[in-house]
Amino acid sequence: MKTIAEMQHEIRSIRDVLTSLDNRLNDLDKELLNHKDGANDHSEYQRIYEIAKSMPVIKHPLMEEKLEVKNNYFAILLMIAVLDDSISDEQLLFLQRIVMADSDNDRIDYYLGNLGTIQEYNVLLKMNNAMKKIRLGESLILDMMILTNLSHGDKRNRFKIIANIACFLGKSKDSLRKVARVARVVLQQDKSHFPEKEQEVLYWNSYFGYYLREIKGWNDCVELARSNNKPLSEKDMENIRQMHKNDEDEWHESLKTM
Repeated sequence: MKTIAEMQHEIRSIRDVLTSLDNRLNDLDKELLNHKDGANDHSEYQRIYEIAKSMPVIKHPLMEEKLEVKNNYFAILLMIAVLDDSISDEQLLFLQRIVMADSDNDRIDYYLGNLGTIQEYNVLLKMNNAMKKIRLGESLILDMMILTNLSHGDKRNRFKIIANIACFLGKSKDSLRKVARVARVVLQQDKSHFPEKEQEVLYWNSYFGYYLREIKGWNDCVELARSNNKPLSEKDMENIRQMHKNDEDEWHESLKTM
């Protein structure tokens, strides 16, 4: 059995190793950023960037958040993208289109410096409080679902992580089904999967309109829903969000008894 002194020495040794690794990771991050700004900038990222510039800007709710939130958000998405596979051009273009509206930096390769900072084992510890907000939390799950379906490799581990994050955020099975349906509409660009209920149309538009407005027929669908319903005030929308949250809280509580 080790003495207290021996254990303290071992702890110090491990801490020294971790400090060295952390310093090396920081150095690699700086090298990656310097590489991005250097002569090799005309790379595959430049090609993806030029394609994204020709497409409509996505006003993603993430762009309203602080840089720290954006860093962690993209780190989670990058972790999902490269899990069991290398990142594909389709995934890069999807991520670049989100970044195009970023006032801090409009290049996805800027955020690639966060690649590896979040792994399966620590993803829940990296969830910012901002991501626990209903809208941004559902946006994160939607983006993860889209990235997973754009991958060419095994999707099982990706869906397991999505399920763990959804559980951590307290999402109900019903809300996950809704988000999965939105992901299907976005990926297939097919209006046949649009919701039929006016209230649900307005809810979709409030939370995911930044993607759906690009789909042919969506704006007409929203206008029809608005004409058949009185315009929703901010108070009405807050009531809808609260009802949605109550459903999630009820499901979250039920998990504790399982």
